[in-house]
Amino acid sequence: MEITASILYALVQCPHRVWLDASEDPAKRDPVSPFVELLWERGTTHEREVIAGLKLPFLDVSKCPTKTRGARPSRLCSAARS
Repeated sequence: MEITASILYALVQCPHRVWLDASEDPAKRDPVSPFVELLWERGTTHEREVIAGLKLPFLDVSKCPTKTRGARPSRLCSAARS
């Protein structure tokens, strides 16, 4: 299991959740509600606005396949480097 910022956040909120996410059958999860989808969308928009306002160079790995996001910058997908 790759450690991500989301996993670290989940660990702080509820260590049991990290175990459930890693070991339980995803089919047992509740369906994602439209409200949760809206929260995710607004959160992503807010993060992009904050990052754009920093006026600092950064690599946007959100366009890369999940498995390559933790790679060294020199090995990230071309979408992140553009």
